[in-house]
Amino acid sequence: MSWNHDDRDMPLSQDVDEFGSDEPAELVCPSCGASVIEDTAKCPVCGDWITPTEPHGAFSKKWWFAIAVLLMLYAMFRFIR
Repeated sequence: MSWNHDDRDMPLSQDVDEFGSDEPAELVCPSCGASVIEDTAKCPVCGDWITPTEPHGAFSKKWWFAIAVLLMLYAMFRFIR
């Protein structure tokens, strides 16, 4: 059995440059400022949990859902009386 080197499955060089490298995205730890991989749950340097941050003043989906449920309950109780 001979080894047949076939490059047909390899990406072309212009495709690699167009789509970027295979390196994972990095972000900065909010506690210590160390560079960590994007999907990391805990910082390997300081040990603090890395949580995604939302911009100030933006409502999260949880709050919108809670407000909608409260409004529906209020409407139901007003209708029953």
